[in-house]
Order: sequence, then structure tokens, then C-alpha cells
Amino acid sequence: MAAEADVIDLHRRSKRRRTGDTLTVATNPSAPALERLAAHAEALYQAQGRTLTDPATAEAFRIAIALALSILDGAHASGSVPDGALEAPRNMLLAACSAPDAL
Repeated sequence: MAAEADVIDLHRRSKRRRTGDTLTVATNPSAPALERLAAHAEALYQAQGRTLTDPATAEAFRIAIALALSILDGAHASGSVPDGALEAPRNMLLAACSAPDAL
């Protein structure tokens, strides 16, 4: 029995605009999913005084994604994540690795 998890609503679309060093997120229904994810991730990192445009922070972001993939694969190997339920979240995490490049 799987537990419910909180999810980020990716249907709220946003477009990022750079003004100097300030990143602002504006609603834009036509923005691609990766752009929306990148803007959301950047806003979270900026709230902590960091930015995904910093190479070291982007690398740490990708390391965290690699850890999440390892956890997901381990859950699949132990039977906690059934066959057929692994591909979609795994692909989402792999795509998220490109978020820093979208900024």
C-alpha cells in the first residue's frame, strides 16, 4: 500500500525573466515544463540565498537528484515501488537534472 505524497503542481505555469541578478517568476501558460520546473527550483534555492546558476550549486542539485534516483531504485528493488510505477518518476528526475541549464 503506497502512501500519498505531496506533489508540485506543474500545471501552474511560469516563465522566468532576468533583471540584473534578480529572478522573477511570471505566470505563462505556454512555458515548457522544464522551464517551469527550473523557475520553481531556482525560487526555492534563492529563498535559501543560493542560485542554480552557480556551478557548484548546480552540481550539488544534480548530486541530490542522483541520490533521489538511488533511493527510487532501491525502493523498486525491495518491492516498495512495483514494476510499471518506476519509469515515470525516474524519467521526471532525469529530466530535472537539466533544470540548471534552463536558467
